[in-house]
Amino acid sequence: MEEDPTAVSAKPLARLRTQLLARWRVFPPERAEELDRLLAGAIERAAAAEPEQITVMNPVSRPMRLQLAVIVGGADLDNMYHNEWAELAVSGTGTCYLVYRRRDGGDYAVEWTAATSVPTSMMSALPEVLALAMLEGDGDTG
Repeated sequence: MEEDPTAVSAKPLARLRTQLLARWRVFPPERAEELDRLLAGAIERAAAAEPEQITVMNPVSRPMRLQLAVIVGGADLDNMYHNEWAELAVSGTGTCYLVYRRRDGGDYAVEWTAATSVPTSMMSALPEVLALAMLEGDGDTG
């Protein structure tokens, strides 16, 4: 039996929703469609992006080839020299990464979890529905 192609494309979205909504038992239904549009668009852009090799630290450092789409970019981490900045990016496989870019090329990333610190400069740039999903919640998460 052949798998429904729409179900295949829904897997990265489902994976990403699970990752980002870790603090929620039930995400507000009136915001779910808006969140899905944002995430599905990012997954599509990532799937079409050129792969890049980047060191991912979670829990050990290892190089990975990732196709990424930036949701929030240019969060400055180095106000004086502008040599390091952060991006919130989504992979084509449906994983959210906090990517640290360095002008010297020493880029690295961490897989985002509910325990990951989001740089202050990025917090104000998050789309409102994404901030709601990632940073808030509706109670006990276990």
